[in-house]
Amino acid sequence: MIKVKKDYWEGRNISSQKIKRYIPLWFYKLNRFRFGDEDFLIRRLIYFKKKIKILDVACGGGQHVLPRFGDVYGVDIRGFPREQVMEKGYKNASEYLDQNENKIIPYQNLKFDVVCMLQLNAHIPIKIFNDLLHQTRLLLKENGLLLIIGEFYSKGLIPKILSYLIPAVH
Repeated sequence: MIKVKKDYWEGRNISSQKIKRYIPLWFYKLNRFRFGDEDFLIRRLIYFKKKIKILDVACGGGQHVLPRFGDVYGVDIRGFPREQVMEKGYKNASEYLDQNENKIIPYQNLKFDVVCMLQLNAHIPIKIFNDLLHQTRLLLKENGLLLIIGEFYSKGLIPKILSYLIPAVH
């Protein structure tokens, strides 16, 4: 059970019974989701029979699990821990090519079997997310897989994602 500071709930119109029921459930769901990212990736990528080419958009410090499945290319903003990403087995890790404050993915001459966008939408404005989503669609091979994991989706974002992907024109 999580201990909550009393002053956090002070002045709120919530009974202590509701707090006791709500907090552990919320914490469990959030942690289960966040710590389940690697498990989710394994369950999706295990079906590929050959080594694949993967693009990890907003790679941060890198994922341990991705290099097991093929060549991984990472991209993130200036100042990300590139050496740490390369130590995890990534083939390449680059910064976005900034062009008038737009984020341009540098691997325009490559096509990827899988593009991962893990927790990206929580860190960038929706306009940049939309631009990156459009770019990733163009970088995907025909029948490629786009994996988006994120906890903050507004009602309008899911239809927007689907509008980029259906029909997927390459």
